[in-house]
Amino acid sequence: MFESNLPSPAALGGLDNAGLVDVMQNAARLQSAALARVFAAGAQLYHRRLAEQAVADREIWALDGWDAVAAEIAAAQGISRGRAAGQLRIGLALAERLPRLAALFAAGVVDYQVVAAVVHRTELMIDPGALTRMDRWLERNAARWGSWSRDRIVEAVDYWVQVLEPVAVREARAFDKSRHIGVSPQHSGLAEIFGDVRTPDALAFDQRLSELAATVCRADPRTTQQRRADALAALTAGAATMACECGSPQCPAATGDAPRGCGDDPCDGRAGHRRGPLGGARVCARVRWHLGAGGARDRQIGHVAVRSPPQ
Repeated sequence: MFESNLPSPAALGGLDNAGLVDVMQNAARLQSAALARVFAAGAQLYHRRLAEQAVADREIWALDGWDAVAAEIAAAQGISRGRAAGQLRIGLALAERLPRLAALFAAGVVDYQVVAAVVHRTELMIDPGALTRMDRWLERNAARWGSWSRDRIVEAVDYWVQVLEPVAVREARAFDKSRHIGVSPQHSGLAEIFGDVRTPDALAFDQRLSELAATVCRADPRTTQQRRADALAALTAGAATMACECGSPQCPAATGDAPRGCGDDPCDGRAGHRRGPLGGARVCARVRWHLGAGGARDRQIGHVAVRSPPQ
């Protein structure tokens, strides 16, 4: 544990260097332990106030239970209601979701920075089993995070949120909502394609472009990147091959039915596009397996580098 009978600031001048270090260590742990009790008391007060309130009276409330308790906490400490609400949020999370981490906090083993980061990053977890496993892992590891930056703590916690309950990762949920595709015509006659899509879909798209780009003969004058860009016409037409531009009438890749992009109507029955299975679908299934069960290592699939989540 730690000493709670700390010397007064005036008495510090009489201590040697080792004594000053001991004071700092004990004071830091005492600060964490005291703050843990503030948060725990707020959570306990909230539960008591909630139990005292009659459900029938809720229609005439001017404030709900949360706001009322936050106001009491703010008045008790002389702080703003916003800060009090933040304390209440952390206190309830520790009491109801992460009791083992709460015990470390109460013992002064972990500080507020660690606790606040963990509570924020695990807030979207709703699986009780996953939360219990997370709490046990925190009990074993969080004590050594005092010297870590917040970014490093967030990275460590997000790693295990991804393992235990992937949909609860904050960035993943926020970014998934912002997925989109856009097309911006340029003055050069080309157009820019941009957007954010789900990784398996992007990798399937990437793989399909490469497959189509490989259907022309070796004499095709275009670079690989140019063929991948031109493969978009075949992809949108659902064709199995793309048109070769070698110009030879004996081209082994010539089928007479590959779409040529600009000017072609994919709905025109005369075009006779040769359709085939979209190989990217196989990649999509394989990538979903990688993302769900792959090890913590980088992978190169098609033209896209993917870091698989840890076990």
